[in-house]
Amino acid sequence: MDPVGVSFTADATVGWVPLEVQFTGSSFLPVDTWTWDFGDGDSALVQSPTHTYTEAGMYDVTLQIVSGSDTLNRVRTDYVAA
Repeated sequence: MDPVGVSFTADATVGWVPLEVQFTGSSFLPVDTWTWDFGDGDSALVQSPTHTYTEAGMYDVTLQIVSGSDTLNRVRTDYVAA
């Protein structure tokens, strides 16, 4: 588990567009909200979203959780290459 308390994985991080990726968020904390930023202007508010990248590029992916009064972020730079 990531030391900041929030982490995520993806079933694919490299591929041709359109690239469909299944993300899975995890935390050892009780999570009130999940907020994803896929790096291409799109986002999601569920724990484990599916997202399709339609433009070629390198994408930073961010998952933010709120657990009680704490807000935690996990950013992976250039995580998806489409």
